[in-house]
Amino acid sequence: MSVNAEQIQKINHFSKLPEDMCGKIADVVELKKCNPKTRLLKEGDTGDTMVLVFQGQVEVSKNMMVKAASGFTMSRKSIIRLETTDPPPATDPITEPTVAVVQA
Repeated sequence: MSVNAEQIQKINHFSKLPEDMCGKIADVVELKKCNPKTRLLKEGDTGDTMVLVFQGQVEVSKNMMVKAASGFTMSRKSIIRLETTDPPPATDPITEPTVAVVQA
């Protein structure tokens, strides 16, 4: 499967670009399929790529100090989950429904 200009234009950030420019972006996209719970980046990584999600969900989470009955402990908390709508995700999300969801 390859990425085309139409798929690039569906991404809000690129929606106003002319189709030929989206085609140039599509030509350099390196398509990768990730399994559920694959870590793409971790806090502190130097950013040298842009992650574009064409189908599925991506979650941003952070290790946070939370209060527990026994005191304070570290816990991974979901901050936001992004999911595609065209096409919709092939599977149900893994995160709990209390996570803020932004449909892209």
